[in-house]
Amino acid sequence: MVRLNVVFVTARRVLIVAVLVGLLAAAVAPWLSTQAASPMRKPGGTGIFATVKVAHLNVRRAPRITASILGVLNLNDVVPVLGRNSRFTWLQVSTPFGTGWIAALLISTNEDITGLPVTESSISPFVTIEAIEGANIRLGPFRSYPVLDVAPFGAELDIIGLHSKGTWLQVVTGDGTIGWVDVSQVLVTGNLRGLPVTDLSVRPLAIVVPYRLRIHSLPDTDSPEVGVARQGELYTIIGMDIKELFWKVVGPRGTGWVVAGFTTPIGYLSEVPVLDS
Repeated sequence: MVRLNVVFVTARRVLIVAVLVGLLAAAVAPWLSTQAASPMRKPGGTGIFATVKVAHLNVRRAPRITASILGVLNLNDVVPVLGRNSRFTWLQVSTPFGTGWIAALLISTNEDITGLPVTESSISPFVTIEAIEGANIRLGPFRSYPVLDVAPFGAELDIIGLHSKGTWLQVVTGDGTIGWVDVSQVLVTGNLRGLPVTDLSVRPLAIVVPYRLRIHSLPDTDSPEVGVARQGELYTIIGMDIKELFWKVVGPRGTGWVVAGFTTPIGYLSEVPVLDS
């Protein structure tokens, strides 16, 4: 009888230990899962981290719903918090896409955010479209460049570059389209100091004038034909021959050389390099 009691007590102790181990595993598992699902967790910054609580969360260039998107975070991603706006509605965070802003309502934090520094002064400058008819967003900083999109009255666009003469601004839209707007059609908000001058980096274009224009393998009309450009097509000029009679172009019908006189060039031709072939 004594032996049976010993066996019963031992079995009960084993059962209790098993239950405790199970409860401990259940408590630790969610924490381990969070750690595994949060590869972007990094030390540093303010010591405060934000955890994404929605399936997808846009990281924006500035604390505005109209600001352009740098990238997208996913559910349970964890990112370091660097600061906030004055209304506590946006948090500045460090992400794989760079420093950006996320909506405070769509995340949770490991600590209270009231002590975070207000970092709104570091946001990118932006323009607000003032032209009633809207403003053309062009491929380059000349009116002869094609229109990529039309920004409606009141739209806000982030500024990412300046024109050397101050007449155009390089902007990026909410969907990531990069183009140029005329400064006479917009209102600028923010400090433009520190932004790069980018107009000289825009490639010039060649508009095909005749109905058909042969594209050659070399800057010579007797060289093999590699394609035929069509009237009105746009080709990026990437070079010219030493006599400036041919453009080397890249476009919808291929890469090669075309007679410069049969095109209408757009942009800074002084920046076009001289190529041998």
